[in-house]
Amino acid sequence: MADLALFRQEAYRLLRQYWGYEDFRPRQLSIMEAVVEGRDVMAVLPTGGGKSLCYQLPALYLPGGALIISPLIALMNDQVAWARKRGIPAVALHSGMDPAILEQALERMSAGMYKLVYVSPERLRSTRFLEALAGWKFGFLAVDEAHCISQWGHEFRPAYLEIVHLRQAYPQMPVMAVTATATRQVREDIIRLLDLHHPFEVTGSFSRANIHYAVVRTEDKLHALLQIVKTIPGSKLVYCRDRRTTVQVARWLSEQGIPAAAYHAGLTYEEREQRQQAWLTGNTENMVCTNAFGMGIHKDDVRVVIHYHMPESLEAYFQETGRAGRDGLPAQATALVGLHDLDQLQKWVLSRYPDLETVRQVFASLMNYLQIPAGTGGGRAFDFYLPDFCQRFGYRPMVVQAVLRILEWEGWLYRTDAVVHPSVARFQISRSDLLELQQIYPLEASVAEILLRLYPGIADVPVAIDEGQIARHVGASRMQVSDALMQMHQMGWIMYRASYESPQLMLLADRPPAAALFLKAEHVHFLKERALERLRQVRQYLDATSCRMQVAAAYFGEQADDPCRHCDLCEQRMSVHSGSARLEDIMMRILELLRKPRTSDEIYRALPDIDRKKIRQVIDHLLAEAYIGMDPAGRLWVYNSSSRSNMRMAD
Repeated sequence: MADLALFRQEAYRLLRQYWGYEDFRPRQLSIMEAVVEGRDVMAVLPTGGGKSLCYQLPALYLPGGALIISPLIALMNDQVAWARKRGIPAVALHSGMDPAILEQALERMSAGMYKLVYVSPERLRSTRFLEALAGWKFGFLAVDEAHCISQWGHEFRPAYLEIVHLRQAYPQMPVMAVTATATRQVREDIIRLLDLHHPFEVTGSFSRANIHYAVVRTEDKLHALLQIVKTIPGSKLVYCRDRRTTVQVARWLSEQGIPAAAYHAGLTYEEREQRQQAWLTGNTENMVCTNAFGMGIHKDDVRVVIHYHMPESLEAYFQETGRAGRDGLPAQATALVGLHDLDQLQKWVLSRYPDLETVRQVFASLMNYLQIPAGTGGGRAFDFYLPDFCQRFGYRPMVVQAVLRILEWEGWLYRTDAVVHPSVARFQISRSDLLELQQIYPLEASVAEILLRLYPGIADVPVAIDEGQIARHVGASRMQVSDALMQMHQMGWIMYRASYESPQLMLLADRPPAAALFLKAEHVHFLKERALERLRQVRQYLDATSCRMQVAAAYFGEQADDPCRHCDLCEQRMSVHSGSARLEDIMMRILELLRKPRTSDEIYRALPDIDRKKIRQVIDHLLAEAYIGMDPAGRLWVYNSSSRSNMRMAD
C-alpha cells in the first residue's frame, strides 16, 4: 500500500520545483493519489484544469515513469520541450523520426533513462517498440485525449482501440485516462474499451464559472469582432473554420489599427513558431486561428475567445473556449453567429462524408501518387503533400481530407500531423583536405570544424544536425550557417539536406486492387448521423432562450438545476428583474426607431436621455433573440415587425 502522506509531501515539493505553483487545482491531488495507489483513473477535467500535470507529476514520483499515449505529434513535442527545459528526461516517439534517432531513443527507453515517454497510438503496432517497452519498468500508462477511443465522440481515432492490447499485456499496470470533454456515453466507452477496472472517476464540469458565455447574432461579424477586441484589453483568440478567413480577418483587424496575426496549418514550422511565441509573450495580443492552434499551449491570461465560426460540436467549442481565463480572473467566450451560419456548417459537415465510390477513386489516385503497387506498401510511411496531390489529380482538398478520414476509420491508413524532418549532413572530404581549403573559405571551414566537434560519426554516416547550435558556436547567424552548409554541399565537401516539414500517411495493409477495397457503408452512415446529432446540439445551444449552460449540461450528462448566472441569457434575465418595466420601455422605443434600418450610433443619438449601456444591453438582447438583425454596414433592422407587441425582455 502506498504511503499517501509521503506522496503528498513529495507532490507539493515537485509542484513548487517544476511548475512553480504553491497549490494544486481542484481534483488534481486526488487523481494522482489514486494512480500512486495502483488504481485505474477516468478523469474529465475542463481545458485549463491541469490534465497533463496529473500524469507528469506521478511519473516523477513513481519508479520508472509514465508511458503516455497522445494523438498529436505537435502536442507531444510541446510537452517534451516543456519537460526538457526543466531537466526532466522525456522523449516523443513518432513516425516522423529518423530511424537511427528512433532506435537510440528506444534503447534509452528500455534502459529506463526517461521519466516521460510520449507515443502516438499507432506506435503500439510496432514490434520493435513493444520489444523495447518490455525492458522498461514504467510506473503507469496515461491515455491523453481519451475520448478519441469512442465512436460516439467528436474525434474518433481507430488506433486508440489498440491501447487495450497494451493493457492486456500489462494487466497489473494502472491506467489513467484523461480528457477535457466527454458525454456520459463517451465516458462509458472509455472505461469499457480501455478495460479500466473499477476506476477512480472524476468528472469536472465543462463550464468555467469565471468565463462569461455569450452569443451575438449579426450579419456584420467584422464590425462586431472589432467592437469586442477594441473594448477588451489583453490576449485574445479568434477561431475561424478555414485558413483563408484567418488571413482575411487578421489583415482586416490590422487595417483597423488592431495588430493581429493569422495562424493555420498551412504556415511553415518557423512561421508557426514565430507567431506562437509572439502571442505567448504578449507581443501580439490578437491571434486569429484555425483549430490548429491551442492544443498543448499554456497561456493563463487569455481574456476572450471569440468564435468567428462555430465548430461542429459542443465538445470542440468548450475545449476551445476553455483556453480563456486559466488564471481564474474574469474572461469571455463569445460566438458570432450569422443568419445562415448553421446551414453552412451543416453543408460542411455533410461534405466530410463522401459516397464510397468517391472514396475508391481517390484511394486509387493516392496509391498512384505514392507509387505503391498492388500487394505492397503495408506498414510503410509516405510523405504526403495535399496541395500537390490535389493539383495533379484535380480533386478539391476538402474531398481528399474527407476520404482520408474515412480510410482511417476503416483501418486502411492513418495520417500524422506535419512531421519536422531535421537537417542531416555527412562529410565527403578528409580533415587534411579541409585544412587546405581553410584560407579560401574561412566561414565554411569554421562550420566544418564545429560539425566534426559536435557530431561524432558525421564522417562515416549521415547525422541529424542543428543549424542554430552550430551558429552559436561559430558566432554567425543561423541564415549564414545554412547558406554555408548549402555552399559546402554544392562544392562536394558534405552531403547536406536542410530540414523540411511534411505530413505523412502510414499504410496499414498492403495495397489491394481498387475493386477489393472493403468499406463498411453502415459504419460511415453511423458516424455521419453522430456528427449531425452533435450539430443539432450546437443549434440548441445557440438558440437557447433561458440558460445556455443548462442546455450544454444536459448534453454532457451533468446536473444543472439552477441557471449558471454567467451566460448572456442569465445576465439579461437578472438585469430585467432589477428594472423590467424600464428596459421594456427602452426596447419598444428602439423598435419604433427601427421602422427603418439604423446603426447603433444613430439610435444612441435618437435617445439622448437613456444611458448608452442600457441601450447596448437591449440591442444585444434583441440580436440574441433574433428579433432584429444587422447588415454588413452595421445597420439594424426588425426581422418581423408584426410581432413587436408580443416581445418581452425575458422572465
